[in-house]
Amino acid sequence: MKADSYIFYRPKKEFLQEISLPEIIFPVRKENEKKIFSTKNLKIDLLFEELLCFLDAHPQYKNQYRDPVGKLAYHIGVQLGKQGKHDQAKEILGNGLALNTNNISLRTNYATALLSTGEKEAATVEFLKVIQDPNVGVSPHVWILTARLLADQKQYNTAQEILEECSTFFPESETDFWNFYNFIDKKSDIKRTEEENIDALFQENEIPEEYDLSKNEDPFNEEEGSALGEKKSFASEKILCSQCGTPLSAHEKFCKNCGTKKKSTPIAKKEILFCPRCGAKVIKGAKFCQKCGYSLYQKK
Repeated sequence: MKADSYIFYRPKKEFLQEISLPEIIFPVRKENEKKIFSTKNLKIDLLFEELLCFLDAHPQYKNQYRDPVGKLAYHIGVQLGKQGKHDQAKEILGNGLALNTNNISLRTNYATALLSTGEKEAATVEFLKVIQDPNVGVSPHVWILTARLLADQKQYNTAQEILEECSTFFPESETDFWNFYNFIDKKSDIKRTEEENIDALFQENEIPEEYDLSKNEDPFNEEEGSALGEKKSFASEKILCSQCGTPLSAHEKFCKNCGTKKKSTPIAKKEILFCPRCGAKVIKGAKFCQKCGYSLYQKK
């Protein structure tokens, strides 16, 4: 489709401000002009469809329209979600996310739409991507929801790691959280024992060296590098007093030795390249495998 089959529309400032868009022109096919502008209210969903159609035919403009696509998708998707139109919201948010893979607001709402349409496993994968983003802080609501989804799929160890991360946000009076935490903690102990038995069976057989993480030395050293051309590092985290180093339990808010408020202190880094459970490649800084959900924290 040629660009000359489009007219280019410059929205009013009020519309741009509503969606926090810079001044930009939107392509509209001539035959659809009346559908979009026939009423006083601009039909944003149709304008979004026109933009996607234009970019499909003219991919060289994707970078120019990346931000408008993301903001339009978020605005339309949230409105559809509020109206209970979750299938449509999922499609719109997914289209926006395809061009804005680092947009956390889009991904969170896309995951919510997936959950609302009953696609729990797909929603879990998206929520894990949100949690793994190093630029995003702990959002207790999202983290607990993800832990519940993982528990439904019997991935108790990963659920427990997530709850441990956000436990400092909840005082002991939050009994609902701590009851759930203790339930998952017990389940993760049982699950971990099962996995250790499986690991023992594997140790009796030959394990490909590149997947064998039981050795002390790192098979992916500086000299060898990695298949992706960069090193992949993951940190195992224990909660220690930042002042004196005393180990602290999940329930303790202050150090019993020196009284310092508890903070998470990362220790003992371990560099790996593949998920030890399924062998999938993992991205730098990930805490969980995006394919199977396996916790990538270093086991002690």
